[in-house]
Amino acid sequence: MRMRFKPYARAELLASDFHVHDPFVLGGKWHAQYARPEQPFVLELGCGKGGFLSQLASAHPENNYLASTSPTRC
Repeated sequence: MRMRFKPYARAELLASDFHVHDPFVLGGKWHAQYARPEQPFVLELGCGKGGFLSQLASAHPENNYLASTSPTRC
């Protein structure tokens, strides 16, 4: 089960610096959320638990990364 669906995980997600709690507020402004917005921007859709993207980001810090999953249960 994904973290966002676990009832006890809400407090942990809200305390996280990298979890976006209301993504619609940032529509069209994602680059401003990064420390180096001039870097290339990589979007991964359907990231699951984020294992692949976290390894990719560690190996290629010259890019900015954003991962997104479906807001509904699959």
